Amino acid sequence: MTIKEKMIEEIGQASEESLIQLMQLWQQVKKTPILPSISKHGFMRFAGIAKTESHILQQIEKDIEINRELDLQRLVP
Repeated sequence: MTIKEKMIEEIGQASEESLIQLMQLWQQVKKTPILPSISKHGFMRFAGIAKTESHILQQIEKDIEINRELDLQRLVP
């Protein structure tokens, strides 16, 4: 396996793991009803899920950017 093929495989695995995390978060969000007269407890629960999702999305974006930079460094001698 060439270095390029190995890198493509690693990127694919990282992307698949990120997608699985996003799908799991989406399932949590879908289970949280948003009603016109939402209770304080319901709102705090939803806000907690949204905060967690936002943090994970930001981390995924950072990971993608880091991986992109590393890939460029590997490809350019």
